[in-house]
Amino acid sequence: MSRDQAVTNAQDFCKQNNKVTYSQGSVNELKMSITKPQDDKKGPTDAPERVGRFTNIVIDACDGNYPVNNPHDYKFGSTYTSPDGCEYTMQPLSKQVNEVSYGVAYKYSTTDY
Repeated sequence: MSRDQAVTNAQDFCKQNNKVTYSQGSVNELKMSITKPQDDKKGPTDAPERVGRFTNIVIDACDGNYPVNNPHDYKFGSTYTSPDGCEYTMQPLSKQVNEVSYGVAYKYSTTDY
């Protein structure tokens, strides 16, 4: 999943109080949640610094933009548990692909006159 799409989804997600799946059926399909296991009445809007934590820690702190191994800065998911006990989870649901390759076969035929 692309980094920019993950950030956009995180900004939208942090405005509401449910687990959400974004871009269903696409390569950017993503499930996001913020929970507080010690208090199941708490949701995303109760988590402090939620947009910053999602963007800076869950999205950008792993699967970095490594020119050789991850040149497109794809995100493969992560979970972060903050000191206050909130669990931030980003889970891409589609198969992530770094390269696309195509197979081509040729058949030659010659005729001598």
